[in-house]
Amino acid sequence: MIQSEANDRQKPMQKILIVEDEPAIRDLCVMVLRHHGFDPIISAHGMEGLETYRERHEEICLVLSDVSMPHMGGIEMVRNIFELHPHANVIMMSGHNLSDLIPDEVRRLCSVIEKPFLPGDLIEAVKKCLKYDEEHLALI
Repeated sequence: MIQSEANDRQKPMQKILIVEDEPAIRDLCVMVLRHHGFDPIISAHGMEGLETYRERHEEICLVLSDVSMPHMGGIEMVRNIFELHPHANVIMMSGHNLSDLIPDEVRRLCSVIEKPFLPGDLIEAVKKCLKYDEEHLALI
């Protein structure tokens, strides 16, 4: 086992809300995040994700969401999350041209990752987002 993975596993499991309608992508995200010591919470679309976030926001350290989903898209869900908690950690993911899909005001508030991505790319984006949050909170 690599030392950084051992260190990841010794920390309390941080909960990440995955909002993704495609089962294969959702399962991949769950597998990768669990392997790196995170505790995934799963929602299949934006309405479900928003409801889960409202109920469990105190324990969720990051939201990983697809952009295009049925019932409520990721952009609308994320806007609602930012209304509740302006400093929420969010990573948006999409297989489409992100500049066409994610409005500037949302893009400024969250990280983005393009599908398809490698497991290492996902973990790098997650750790970068959480590290920024830790550094930002240390300054407050």
